[in-house]
Amino acid sequence: MRKFTLMILAIFLTAGSLLTMGAAPAERQVRVYLDGQLLPLDPPAVFSQGRVLVPLRGVFEPLGARVLWVQTDNRVIISSPFRSVSLTVGQRAARVDGRQVSLEVAPQIIANRVHVPLRFVGEALGAHVDWEQASRVVRISSPRAQPEIPPPALPSGDPGPGPYDIIVVGGEPEGVAAAVAAARSGAKVLLVEKRDGLGGLMTYGMLNSIDMNHGPQGELLTRGVFSEFLAGVGGDSFDVEQARGVFTRLVVNEPNISLLLNAAFEGAFLNEKGDTITGVRVRRQGQVKTYHALRVIDATQDADVAAAAGVPYTVGAEDRGLKVSMTPTLVFHVGGVDWETMAKALKQDGDPGTGANHVSAWGFWPEMSQYRPQNPRTRVRALNIGKQNDGSVLINALQIFGVDGLDPASLAEAMEVARAEVPHIVDFMREKVPGFNRAYLVGTAPELYVRETRHIKGEYTLTINDVLENRDFPDRVAHGSYPVDIQATGTHDWGFAMGKPSRYSVPYRSLVPLKIENLLVVGRSASFTSLAAGSARVIPIGMATGQAAGVAAAYTIRQGITPRELAYRPAGTQEVQELLVQQGAYLEPFAIPNPLAGHWAYPYLRVLRPLGVVLGGYENDWRLDEVMPAESFVYLLSSTYERTAPGMVNKTALARMIDKKPLDKAGALRMLLTVRGVEEDSLSRDDQGLYGYFLDRGWLSPAVQALMAAEGPVTRGLAYALAVETFSQLGLLEPPGLEVGSEK
Repeated sequence: MRKFTLMILAIFLTAGSLLTMGAAPAERQVRVYLDGQLLPLDPPAVFSQGRVLVPLRGVFEPLGARVLWVQTDNRVIISSPFRSVSLTVGQRAARVDGRQVSLEVAPQIIANRVHVPLRFVGEALGAHVDWEQASRVVRISSPRAQPEIPPPALPSGDPGPGPYDIIVVGGEPEGVAAAVAAARSGAKVLLVEKRDGLGGLMTYGMLNSIDMNHGPQGELLTRGVFSEFLAGVGGDSFDVEQARGVFTRLVVNEPNISLLLNAAFEGAFLNEKGDTITGVRVRRQGQVKTYHALRVIDATQDADVAAAAGVPYTVGAEDRGLKVSMTPTLVFHVGGVDWETMAKALKQDGDPGTGANHVSAWGFWPEMSQYRPQNPRTRVRALNIGKQNDGSVLINALQIFGVDGLDPASLAEAMEVARAEVPHIVDFMREKVPGFNRAYLVGTAPELYVRETRHIKGEYTLTINDVLENRDFPDRVAHGSYPVDIQATGTHDWGFAMGKPSRYSVPYRSLVPLKIENLLVVGRSASFTSLAAGSARVIPIGMATGQAAGVAAAYTIRQGITPRELAYRPAGTQEVQELLVQQGAYLEPFAIPNPLAGHWAYPYLRVLRPLGVVLGGYENDWRLDEVMPAESFVYLLSSTYERTAPGMVNKTALARMIDKKPLDKAGALRMLLTVRGVEEDSLSRDDQGLYGYFLDRGWLSPAVQALMAAEGPVTRGLAYALAVETFSQLGLLEPPGLEVGSEK
């Protein structure tokens, strides 16, 4: 009989395992089935030392794991959506999520492929394995294929006024993590949710593909409650109803949690001085009620509680001088997709940036770029596709522009626009996308996927330099590694990849808002700059911050201190970290050298990077020693002015200087004169006189003078130095080493 998702069969753990072979005929091959499909193993499974050995890659990859062979030390690193595994050929000791396990038989290389004992498939990835000795058949059920236990019913009534230790507002994944962690810490918790169920963006926005965060060795960085959820849904894409059940069980199985559904947040209840939150007002069934607690955790998508309480915040890219936010998306539901045909097309398209596993697929930009929207406020990008248990798929690809994510009327209107566009997109995909020739529209998500609204100001604001310099913090409460993915903000742009961190940590101080006591804020609206949020906004990191807030809130109650006081007590934050680790969190300290730290131009890059005017892409290639095109320098100067002093620069004059040639030094100086607002007659000086003009006024530092004296065109590094020195002298940027920090 099949068991629940992650239960390892007892037969694997006994000396008399059914995978132990006696006198079975050697000439008959073992057949291995995964979820009812015969795996074409090449080379095949073999017997060794009385055990079935299977080719590692041939079994683990169909289970959705990534397999990396490290030839230098005969090591294999296996990374699944919810487990990290490391083993070495010839050694019985292996590690699963950092825990040492012993294999019955050491991994072996057979026919140039690494083979492992079949029992290890279950131990490593939580798969269910049955052995049929008579037919010599192995049947593997992946976690997703195993039957789902129906979730318990959610309470529908009002749990009453309390008293409560902690109120968590928001049944988003982050709020579930916060409530569960606080309850497991012994606190009495009220979880308030405006909808009729839990899961928020994942269940009502139907965002069923997870932005995973893995470390350099493939290890899962976001564990604890998030890894419990991940194990429950069984993959990096999941069935929405299955996810709803997992969230439900996480909450109702905790006796310390009281759940209040269909309760919309109305306002924050503050003390007489107005500096401490003591409760919240909610509207339910036409009535407004107040609930009080010692601590409040804001797990709403938009930091609604913090904003109502008076916490300062920015909206969208306001912190870098732009009145824009990343555009929202409507996820739509499609049936009739031939997954195998679709996946094969992606794996064979020659593009390393596309791909598919058994539940997730990503790509088809060449096809979708041909789509012409019916409504100019919409656009389709490459497809992110997540599989449902019934074989249908959810697609994240449709962008809707001109939406105010904080205005319900704007959101409702955007939903109408998007729903009208979706049928045309599906018709197009049926004609153009492999595997979609019989596709049909099932429906759309009931809510928009809104990526960005408020960013609160906290005791520490995580910056883009923190993220891309792989910075660790003593008060770390979460790790992240997701690329800095800034989505489009309008029809004029397609978004950009700022860079790809190896690993960074989120400090506890980023959850502690300014001005208001006894409040913590988690998820995408925590204290991150808009660019840092391009990575830190993803749900796994948000759930890790939610769990941290739940543990910290309970800890501060027991210790009789405020959450803000905890932020400045190293011994206290260390105790909170230890409590989080006891709950399964991963908070190992680390030190990752910055490969650019010794480059002379790097200090200038650091000044420009928070403005979003320089990009490293997914490869972190900042190209400091490459030649700077003249048109790129014009863009850099115009964009920097737009973000620091909009309207002050003569963009028309700068635009006249655009050409396709490499930037030379005289051309760079003429552009800088325009930035400084120098009159046209000064632009006619010869090159030597122009250089002397800058020297006489002290506009070039000695270091930049030496670089300007060298032969050749202007590199990107030199262009960045010229720009930063100019804007710092104009009082619009701080010079290198003195740029505005992220402290309060």
